Amino acid sequence: MTGKEKLRLRLKADVFKAIGQPTRLGIIELLQQGQLTVGQIAAHFGSDVPNISRHLSLLRKASWVGDRKEGINTFYRLLVPQAAEYLQCVEEKTRGRLEEKTSEAAGAETNQHVQEKLVDLSCDHSGPDQLALEIFPESLS
Repeated sequence: MTGKEKLRLRLKADVFKAIGQPTRLGIIELLQQGQLTVGQIAAHFGSDVPNISRHLSLLRKASWVGDRKEGINTFYRLLVPQAAEYLQCVEEKTRGRLEEKTSEAAGAETNQHVQEKLVDLSCDHSGPDQLALEIFPESLS
């Protein structure tokens, strides 16, 4: 691989790294609705202006957002019109994973709750581990 190819790929990776953080990804999604000031973006996220400004600076360097001054305000806008389509595709892929993780978390809570009840309800301490092992073989191995 040539030096130029390596540089091209590193620059491309930087574009993806810029949106690899939840707040910055949220800013990209928010700016799909239109131009906003840093104060409006900060208010949306319940964050302070300097923090959001740092995120916007990184997004600007990666060419995701642009800005324009109007009086004392700086308005930020999305520079990548395909971002909405790309993020929708990612959303569809993550929706299944989210449901899976939510289901796993609910199952883990139920599993833990049932195990606690088994221990709480057992008067005979010689058998609850065996009973729990039969019900949840993966949890007590």
